[in-house]
Amino acid sequence: MSARKYRWNCLLTHEVTLGSQTVQKYDLPSDAVKGYVYVSQLLDAQNSHELRMAYKLKSCHVTPSQYEKMRVCFAAQFFSRSTAAAIQTCINLDILPAEALTTAWFLNFVNDWFDAMNARHKEAAQFYGKETAGTQVLKEMLVVIKDLAFSGKKTWKPI
Repeated sequence: MSARKYRWNCLLTHEVTLGSQTVQKYDLPSDAVKGYVYVSQLLDAQNSHELRMAYKLKSCHVTPSQYEKMRVCFAAQFFSRSTAAAIQTCINLDILPAEALTTAWFLNFVNDWFDAMNARHKEAAQFYGKETAGTQVLKEMLVVIKDLAFSGKKTWKPI
C-alpha cells in the first residue's frame, strides 16, 4: 500500500493530534486533525448547495469500500490543495468551525510532502547538499511527524 493510502486510511479511522510546537509555529486553532469529520461535513455542505467546491470528492472518499481503499487516486484527491481550499472556504462562510483549519492545513501539508517525494523533473529532484523547496518540506515533515499522536494515544502508526 502506498504512503498516501496509509495516511488516508489512518485519517479516516483515527483522530490525529499535532504537537504543540507545530500548532504554535503555524498558528493553528487546534491540535486535532479530524479528516473524516470535516471532509464528511464538506460533502454534506456541497450536497445542500449548488456550488461544488471540491468537485472530485464523493462519499467513497470518506466511506470507502474494501476495494476503494486500495485506490491511490482517491487518497490523492482527499489530500489535495482543492480539498484544503474547500474546507477553508467553508470556514470563511461559517459552514464549518474554525477548528477545521487545522485539518485543511494538514491536508495541504501532506499534499506538499507527497509532491516533494514524487518529483518528476530534475529541477525539483532532491540532491545531496542542494537546498530546495522540496527539501524544506521534507525537513518540516520530520519535525511534524515525530510529535503526532493518534486518537489521543502516543503510539506510532506506520504512515
